[in-house]
Amino acid sequence: MGRGEYHRQNAKISTASLLCVRLADFKKHKCFTSGRSYVWQWSRNGEKISSVGFTVADSFIRFEYVIKDNEDNPITVNKTIPLTLTPCNFGGHRKWFCCSCGRKVATMFIHGQKIACRHCFNAVYTSQREDAINRLQGKINKLEAKLKDDCDRPKGMHMQTFARIKNELMRANIKKYELIELELSCRFPEMEF
Repeated sequence: MGRGEYHRQNAKISTASLLCVRLADFKKHKCFTSGRSYVWQWSRNGEKISSVGFTVADSFIRFEYVIKDNEDNPITVNKTIPLTLTPCNFGGHRKWFCCSCGRKVATMFIHGQKIACRHCFNAVYTSQREDAINRLQGKINKLEAKLKDDCDRPKGMHMQTFARIKNELMRANIKKYELIELELSCRFPEMEF
């Protein structure tokens, strides 16, 4: 049916293919202690794919990691990303990365020797590349995950919430099959579906 993966020349890269560093993760893992050093690792299917060391200061985070060039020679990358603060409406403040393009961002991406925001990489989110059927399937998967693999109401979930999720799931499935039927009728006009 032609729904497989393909590669386009000059297509924008996806954020999923870049290493992602979020300020929310720094806060979650309590990594904002000034003067401390930490190491983060990324893995895929249980296999370590990369690691980055970083040192935190009040006004910046210094990233240190090693990559290999085309001849397999190690290159040490040492980049400092400044931090800035903005006041919150009800007190306190929020930290942001200051990207080299001038944007204040909560997420930076790493690829090779470059650490920048997604705009600098000209990267798109994976969902921006999906067609309507795949987006609906993603929505269906999220709704089904809330129901924990069974049709019974999960313990602690309100009846109204359970009914709303079941209705959303039913509507999403109907819409998905309508789109599939429409796609098939466009591809094979001589057949009746």
